Amino acid sequence: MNGNGRQPTLREWKALIASPRLWVTFAIVVSLFTLTGPFGTLDRLNAWMRFGYWLAVHAFAWATAIGLSLIAERLLAAYVSSPLTRMMIGSGVAALPIALEVEWLNGLVLPVRPDPGHFLSNLLVTLPLSLLFCLLTYMTLGRDQEEPPQPEPAIGAARPEPSPAPPGAGQPAAVPLLKRLRPENRGRLVRLEAEDHYTRVVTTAGNELVLLRFADALAELGPAPGLKVHRSHWVASDQVTSVLRDGGRLMLIATDGVAVPVSRAQAQALKDQLRDLPQTGAGTSGGR
Repeated sequence: MNGNGRQPTLREWKALIASPRLWVTFAIVVSLFTLTGPFGTLDRLNAWMRFGYWLAVHAFAWATAIGLSLIAERLLAAYVSSPLTRMMIGSGVAALPIALEVEWLNGLVLPVRPDPGHFLSNLLVTLPLSLLFCLLTYMTLGRDQEEPPQPEPAIGAARPEPSPAPPGAGQPAAVPLLKRLRPENRGRLVRLEAEDHYTRVVTTAGNELVLLRFADALAELGPAPGLKVHRSHWVASDQVTSVLRDGGRLMLIATDGVAVPVSRAQAQALKDQLRDLPQTGAGTSGGR
């Protein structure tokens, strides 16, 4: 993990804490458990004690499941391709400390002595709950980080202007986004690609997944010259080798060999700029 690994995780936590949907769901769940009193708490505890008991259980459970799911998503990025699967693995591991916490709290509040059988039954309950918390986290992050659809400009609208070239210094030293990469991957920018709430940063030295919204990654490009050709793709102006036309689709071939899709709106806006590039038809091999 690079030195910036902690910052994206904190950003995810801040996004969750600021989500009203998460807190509303938490309040509803605690209220339902307090009113229904499952697992014998209705008979053994009065209303206020039930509320305190379930508030403590769920506060610890949610924090543990969400925290471990975010950590696992970061640590397992090089081994598991799906962000949701990585988060599920982390939340599954969280079921163990949650079950231990429930066992300890039961011994403290309820007249229940610690027992391996009780722990296993608690584990059977906490595991699906942990996975449920993980799904809620994933949906919260996904919806909060979606970019609103951008209206397509009318034909003839002014084309987007590329970022100005960096004055004097070379690109690797001038682009803030490159500081998030491992030193061996800090070459000249080739392209960016959104992958869930990650951004894949491709340079002339390599490529790396960064836990960063695509919109935030674009904001950290600084003076790097390039164009956002699609809601999920950005390509450096000096890293396009040719234009590929496949029927009605338009793609830019980057220097890493990947065919970067161009949206219809941007195809119109970039028509003049693409005219001087080599043109190829269907059959040219692309990348991803």
